[in-house]
Amino acid sequence: MRLAPAALTITLLVVILSTVIDPPYITKDIGQAALSQAVYATNILYYFKLDYFNPFHEQSPLRHLWSLSLEEQFYLVLPIVFALFRARLLRIIVGILGLLSLVLYLTESDQLYAFYMPHMRAWQLILGVILFQLKLNFGPSRWAPLALIPMGFALLSSAPVPLALPVTLVSTCFLVLSNWDQKNWGIVTAIGALSYSIYLVHQPIVYYVQTYLGSSSMTTFLILAATALGAWALHQWIEEPLRRNFRRRALLLVFGLTAGTALFGAYLHFTDGGWPIKQLVYRLPEHDSNQRDQLFDQRIQRCDALKNAPVTMKRVVLIGDSKAEDLRMAINSATGLTPYLFDVKSWNYHPDLLQNQQLRERMSNSEAEAVVLSNTWTRMDESKLESFIQGIHELAPHLKIYVLSTANFRDVSAQYYMLTRQHKDSLAIQRALIQNRPSKLIEQSDQVRVRLKKMSVPVIWIDKELAFHRSNPERITLLHQGHL
Repeated sequence: MRLAPAALTITLLVVILSTVIDPPYITKDIGQAALSQAVYATNILYYFKLDYFNPFHEQSPLRHLWSLSLEEQFYLVLPIVFALFRARLLRIIVGILGLLSLVLYLTESDQLYAFYMPHMRAWQLILGVILFQLKLNFGPSRWAPLALIPMGFALLSSAPVPLALPVTLVSTCFLVLSNWDQKNWGIVTAIGALSYSIYLVHQPIVYYVQTYLGSSSMTTFLILAATALGAWALHQWIEEPLRRNFRRRALLLVFGLTAGTALFGAYLHFTDGGWPIKQLVYRLPEHDSNQRDQLFDQRIQRCDALKNAPVTMKRVVLIGDSKAEDLRMAINSATGLTPYLFDVKSWNYHPDLLQNQQLRERMSNSEAEAVVLSNTWTRMDESKLESFIQGIHELAPHLKIYVLSTANFRDVSAQYYMLTRQHKDSLAIQRALIQNRPSKLIEQSDQVRVRLKKMSVPVIWIDKELAFHRSNPERITLLHQGHL
């Protein structure tokens, strides 16, 4: 019960803040996250909800609570295990469960599943239980702090991650066995006392400051100051008073916070992000609050339909991620024909992909005239793009190679909502959306263009941003759909 009041307080505050300032679809996702947190299932939600077209939960103001949910799930199961087995057998059972969890964690191919599922992470929490029992039975070790030496080397040296992680883990285990927790280390001890509150408040503050004020040295200072102040207030007014004087009234408070968070979260999720509240507060015009989700649903339906459609345009071979999917849909809409698409992750251009037999046949076909690479161009430091293009040229030297820049704008539906909330006219909205391309995406495309210029293989670069500026007034509709 010590953990619940502070966590629920932060969750409820985030939900209220999101209702006031966030676009409806973000508030809808936050409502869902709040509902899951009320029942300690945030980690389960994130596993099933994270995908290419719904990455919001990766940067959600409540994303950090997945670990708290996982921890609480462990605390629900552990007492049952303790109740079922006697002391001697219990040690063996707990050890077996920990070892089994570690084996599952190390052998699981789905990294997201291994990251979020409680039985995959149980070995880490069981290790903490074992260390506590050892310290309780044998007392703290005076020599355990020497573990800081290998930990320091592992963290400060250029040791590879597979080596640094186990060294750091083992060193941390020895520190837990030390007697350092019995000493007062001044400010270090004070920060340790605030650590849970810092954990709770930091992510919402980082999210809202960076989302609405951007990233700079000033906002970094603001984040640090707000985190320190928020953690102190949460610790002083919620965490500490309830920890020291936990009575029936406090228990009612916890149940009230849980019920309030769950009900408010459910309301926001099932009313399209609290659209009735937003419409009333900001006097918004009548329109479908869930237009963004409908647009994406339509896109997915069209994309799925084309996946199963026969290839009727052999002149063009598309290679890329969802940007290439959009280009295929645009070609199909304009011509009624469907080109071949080879789907790759946005960063995973590697010559080995050219060993795919179907791709080789399509590019080697005598009717093929061009290959088009279109995607987001992220994580390009990990890409073997030049070698990939060189491989295409060697395989099919007759093909023209086109590379399309990314034309991503910031989340257009969020920007559209904010401008509508300010009662801007349609021309002002259109102008603002056109100018809303973030500098990071411009830099990414420019880096790709510079790299391609150095190649001996002739590559035709196409800047998609210019297409928006030169297109007809309907471009605002394209931008509102917000993916091309």
